[in-house]
Amino acid sequence: MLPLILALLGAEAIWACSCSDRVYRPACEAFLEPGAVFVGTVVSRNGPERLPSYSVYVEEIFRGIPRNTRLVHIESELMCGMHFELGKQYLIFAAARHGWPGLYAAGMCSGTREVAHAAEDMAWLHAQARKQQTTKVYGTVLQNRDWRAQRPLEDGDVRLAGANISLEGESRAYYTVASANGEFSIKGVRPGKYLISAQKPPWISSPYAEVRVREGGCARRNLVLQSGGMIKGRLLDASGKPASGVDVVQVLADGRMAGAESLHAETDREGRFVLAPVAAGDFVLGVSLRSAPQSRKPYAPVFYPGVRSFADAQRFRLAPHEQVSGLTMRLPPPIPRREVTVRVFWADGRPVKQGARAGAMHRGRTAAFEQARFGNVVTLRLLEGLDYEIDADWFNGNAWRVYWMDSEPVRLTAGKGPADVSVRLRWVEPSRH
Repeated sequence: MLPLILALLGAEAIWACSCSDRVYRPACEAFLEPGAVFVGTVVSRNGPERLPSYSVYVEEIFRGIPRNTRLVHIESELMCGMHFELGKQYLIFAAARHGWPGLYAAGMCSGTREVAHAAEDMAWLHAQARKQQTTKVYGTVLQNRDWRAQRPLEDGDVRLAGANISLEGESRAYYTVASANGEFSIKGVRPGKYLISAQKPPWISSPYAEVRVREGGCARRNLVLQSGGMIKGRLLDASGKPASGVDVVQVLADGRMAGAESLHAETDREGRFVLAPVAAGDFVLGVSLRSAPQSRKPYAPVFYPGVRSFADAQRFRLAPHEQVSGLTMRLPPPIPRREVTVRVFWADGRPVKQGARAGAMHRGRTAAFEQARFGNVVTLRLLEGLDYEIDADWFNGNAWRVYWMDSEPVRLTAGKGPADVSVRLRWVEPSRH
C-alpha cells in the first residue's frame, strides 16, 4: 500500500502564528471532530532545516486511516506547524485538506502532542474504543492567570478553592464548587451548548465562556478569577508632550514578563494607560520591552520613572485588589530613522522576480518585516545606532503547490544613513513541475 501523506503546517511558527487555545484541547474534545487519530514514532527527517519532512511509523490507529497502514510521511509547510523530534512518539490528530485526496494537516493547532505528555488523552481514547467514556465538563480555577487560561498548568499557577461554578444551557443548568486544589468536574452533562463561569467574592468573576459538549465527549475550561488590582498613569515624550500608541508593560520583580504575552496597555491620545487586572506582588513598569525599537515606535527600552536600567527602576508592591494611580513616565528622545534596501537573490545569484520578503531582528526581537513591492527589492525602515540581523524568504501560495524558502541571516552593523544589503536564499527557484 502506498504510504499515506500528511501535511504538517510548518516545522515552526515562522513569522507569526496563533492557534488561540485550540492547541491545548484534550483528546475528548479533539477526537469528536472529523479527521484521523493515531500514534506513531518519528523515524526519519528530510529536507531543509526550517521546512523538513518526516517519516512516521504508525503504532496505534484510533480512527481515519486504513488499519494496515504502517508508515506515513509528514511533509512540512509554512504556518502553524510543530517541530517533531526523531525517536519520539506522538499522538497525532490529522485533518484532511480539501481538494487533496489522501493529504492531511496535523499542525500544532490540531492538538498533536508527545505521547509522554498525553497520559490522560490516551486513557480517554482507550476508554472511548471500549465505549466506556463519560460526558463531562471539567477544569481548574486559577488566580490572576495572565495569558491563555487553557494552556497546561505550571508550577507558578495559584489555584483558588471554593469558587462556585455554574454551567448553564438553554434547558438545563449544573452547579458545583471547586475543590481544595481548585479543580472541578461535572459529569453526565447532556450534549449541547453551555455558558460556564466561576464566582467567589471579592474576586472579579471570570467572564462567561461558551462550551459545546458532544455525546461521549468533554469540554475542559480553566477559569480565572482576578484580584482586581489596577495601575493607572501617563506617558510623556522627551519634550513633555503626551506619547500615544506606546506599550507600557508590567515586569515582575525578578525580571520576567508577566506572562508569555505580558500584561501591557497601549497609551491613548493623552498618553494615559491602565494596566488591569494586576496580580498582587512586586513589579516594575517598562516601555519598549515587548519588541525591538521600531520605526513607528523609535524608543529605546526605559523603566519607571525614566531610567534605562532595570536595576535602577522603582519597585512597586501591590496588595490584593489594590489600585495605584497618578504615575508619570517619560520617554527618552526618539532614535533617528534609517532606510535599508534589501535585495533578494536565489542561491544561484539570479534575482527573485516576485514573492520576496525581508525582515530585521535586533537582539532576538522583530524590528521590521516587509514584502517586496517591485522585483527583488524590499525596503526596511530601521533605526540608527542599532545592529540587526537581516534575513529574507520567498513565499508562493498558489493552489498547485505551496512553497516557502528562507535565507541565512546577514549581519548589519550599527550605523547612520541609508544602507544596502544583499541576501541569498538557500535554494534555486523551484520548478512548477
